[in-house]
Amino acid sequence: MTWSLLAADASGALGVAVASRFFAVGALCPHARARVGALATQALVNPRYAKPGLDLLAEGTPPGEVVKFSVKGVFVTPGEPAAVKAVKLAAANK
Repeated sequence: MTWSLLAADASGALGVAVASRFFAVGALCPHARARVGALATQALVNPRYAKPGLDLLAEGTPPGEVVKFSVKGVFVTPGEPAAVKAVKLAAANK
């Protein structure tokens, strides 16, 4: 089982924490992009979700829609168990 926490504050600071029984999960599960947001892939961790998910956030896709894209197989292999959590940063300090 893997647990992921994602948070952002009004200043734009971003944090991702992951806990799992799997060795070195922090190397593959959390992903972030400055001034965009973060996501954490779970289930059978697949780092290939990171770029498409962060690209969607950068294009303005709401985090909930990024999760729907992953569940519908848009960038997740159909039938592959996955969960994606995303935090979109507010337009702070622009």
